[in-house]
Amino acid sequence: MTISNANLFIPKNVDSKSDDIGFLENILDLAQKISNHEKRKLKFVSSLDFLRDLDLSFLSPIVHDELGETVLVHKVNPTNLTGLTVAGVDGGLISKSLHNFDLVLTRAVACIFHFQKNRPVVQYITSESPRPLLHYNFKPYSRTETDLFATLERIKCEIKLAQSIFNNATPEAILLDGSILPLPSDRPSSLNNPQLYRKYETLIKEFESLYDLCLTHKTILAGCIKDTRSSRLVKFLGKIIPNLFHHKDNLNVDLNKIFELDYRKVIELLRDTDFLSTFLEVGERTAVMNYFENKAPIYKDLDPYFADRLKLFYLKTVEYDIPMRVEVLTLNSTPLKTIRKISSILYPLSSYHSKYGVPTVLIEADARAKLNENDLELIYDMLYDSVPGSIKLLKLRRYRRPF
Repeated sequence: MTISNANLFIPKNVDSKSDDIGFLENILDLAQKISNHEKRKLKFVSSLDFLRDLDLSFLSPIVHDELGETVLVHKVNPTNLTGLTVAGVDGGLISKSLHNFDLVLTRAVACIFHFQKNRPVVQYITSESPRPLLHYNFKPYSRTETDLFATLERIKCEIKLAQSIFNNATPEAILLDGSILPLPSDRPSSLNNPQLYRKYETLIKEFESLYDLCLTHKTILAGCIKDTRSSRLVKFLGKIIPNLFHHKDNLNVDLNKIFELDYRKVIELLRDTDFLSTFLEVGERTAVMNYFENKAPIYKDLDPYFADRLKLFYLKTVEYDIPMRVEVLTLNSTPLKTIRKISSILYPLSSYHSKYGVPTVLIEADARAKLNENDLELIYDMLYDSVPGSIKLLKLRRYRRPF
């Protein structure tokens, strides 16, 4: 595809000598680069098509260290949802920084779908639209620390609610909207932020309590990440490609196509979902990967009994959306049994819309958990009326310009 001015709307009254032309040329240049990148990606994916069903056990220990299966792509058999109970948990967050004071509003909603023949019966915990929780902070946090404080409060709200599901039902699966564990960016420094780190430690204990409940009730816990920038799988491919060349005589495939592409440069610009959108077919998942890479710091924060049960894979459920990253707490010593079961549940649960491959139970939870900016503004007005003239309640200058 060639990008030209015909592909973009250019106003007729633009002076050819104006800065606008230069700006439009930058856009055209970017569009051309995107097009070229897409071409290289498609060639790269095509050159690796033979890897889809190739047994990679001959590349041990590289494969063993990263994957729980030796074949890269697996077909998913969708299960009949009738008779199953699946819960979804999502949370909403709004925060407001004042002169020396931070306000945070969180809300978590759990939806439990009891699937029957015609349509699911939906149960909400604690209600369809529960009252938000108000959090505040008087500490002189930086902007980054304030964001982290708010994030930790939101996650805690969601995980505590997920624990309470077992007071109302014992679902086959509980789905979290997001990761099954705090992200590395959610881990404060124990030296620089001791108070936030203690809050983080408490949150880890809440996750472990949820894990323990799920294992006790034999409920699969899965985190469904809608948008991920991970390149873990692509980097794994970068490791095995040179080793494939050493076994070329036994593979009976043309590896020259890969090396002609300068594949290292292609991999540098690829994310997992970018690659897998083309590499996977609808109804396929990747091989299971170990959750932790090189025993990351967060691995040491968890009880090894739980940490070693955490796995991940990618699943493509619809044609016109990117694959979904799925993180799973496996239930027993044969983790593949858990992986096969949860993927067979997620596939039909996430295939109702050809352009949005997300489990319906999480779509519902997300819609119920959303918070409106007006909710926090109302609380601010009530506080300001109660403590008029307080410097702590003074809005930041960027929000109170005189004109």
